Amino acid sequence: LLAAYALDALPEAEARRVEEHLRSCAGHRAAAVELRQTGALLSLTAAEREPSPELRRRIVEAVKASPGQSASAEREAPPAPVLALPRRFPSWLPRPARLAVAAAVAIGLG
Repeated sequence: LLAAYALDALPEAEARRVEEHLRSCAGHRAAAVELRQTGALLSLTAAEREPSPELRRRIVEAVKASPGQSASAEREAPPAPVLALPRRFPSWLPRPARLAVAAAVAIGLG
């Protein structure tokens, strides 16, 4: 749960339970801080890109090829918009430095 909490991926009720536990557990509190920092560093290493038309074509073909799917399903609903994830922190480090930091963190976490 701690990793999901650090990534803000828990439902509100579970997040409250984790926060309650963190108030009394210094070890998990420190681990949560470290996980949040690691997640922030890793988010800095990913460049924002639009998905390619080739990716969309491959996904549509895979859906059409899966059993029980009708070819008209694609025409019934418009495609969902692809939204870029917001950055948690401004990009103040150059990309090579961010990659080096992320690699060091990954090696350190083993």
